[in-house]
Amino acid sequence: MPDFRRATGGGGEKGRAPPFPGGVFYHTRGGKENMPMPTPVASILLVYKTDAPKAHALALEIAGWLSDAGVATLLRESQTDPSQWPQPRGRGADPAREPDLAILLGGDGTLLSEARKTKVGELPILGINLGRVGFLTSLGPRDWRPALAGILKNGFHSVTRMCLDVSVVRDGEQVFATRAINDAVIGRGTMARLVELRLEYDGEYVCDLRADGLIVATPTGATAYCVSAGGPLVHPDLETYCVTPVCPFQTDLKPMVLPSGAPIAVTTLDPGADMHLTTDGQEGFPLRARDRIHVTRAGRGITLVRLREDSYFEKLRRKGFVGQR
Repeated sequence: MPDFRRATGGGGEKGRAPPFPGGVFYHTRGGKENMPMPTPVASILLVYKTDAPKAHALALEIAGWLSDAGVATLLRESQTDPSQWPQPRGRGADPAREPDLAILLGGDGTLLSEARKTKVGELPILGINLGRVGFLTSLGPRDWRPALAGILKNGFHSVTRMCLDVSVVRDGEQVFATRAINDAVIGRGTMARLVELRLEYDGEYVCDLRADGLIVATPTGATAYCVSAGGPLVHPDLETYCVTPVCPFQTDLKPMVLPSGAPIAVTTLDPGADMHLTTDGQEGFPLRARDRIHVTRAGRGITLVRLREDSYFEKLRRKGFVGQR
């Protein structure tokens, strides 16, 4: 495996993603630590969205193109074999070697699911958007060739984004634990009624609130449910929590951006409410009264391939988050 080293020099263990906190990293195989060197990528994992014929067809097309370029490929459908790599194919295929990066074909949901639940989350990830918004993905189905040609010729940069560890403690015992890339949401269930919650930060009481729910998002997740609920846009290179109430009632709690070095705790107060914890819009857990939801910065983030033309503000404009309408 290649080294991952900070652009400013030093750091990084061979064969491992950069230690958290995050930042921009050059993908290099040696040379001076503060001078990025072109890196030939030898092995790429391709993951395509389940039950999506267009994604499967494009994955096969990219695999053939990579094979012609002398790159070994590993190909699989999403939501399968989460703990093992598929068999590599092509020149130089080595089952003992881990892929240098993963290319995911789908939307943000496919990327989130694979990065949270499978070994894909251990690799630098490059997304090709076949969904709707595609804020986490860098490429479209028509512009992958020049981008991959540049990566094979010059290597790539990667950025490590903050994730969340989320757990539920009930009667002093942990009953649920998971990881979130975008957000953790404590909210009402099937009944359209308010829930009562208590918010604490670093062990200090903040407030009690009545609302449809409460969102604790990462900066990466700020462009998802958080901003839809009136929360702030936060640059994804920062390491903060974005805490946003959903439709608060008689509660003066404005969206807050808090340092991620301390934990957040949310206690469910309403004994009769139907409440659920949802992470990344994909995994749910039913809550009871007096449950405590603990949210902390995860020790391992998600590593995304950053293309040179992949500007955060240009993407905000293109996706309609900023600018005139």
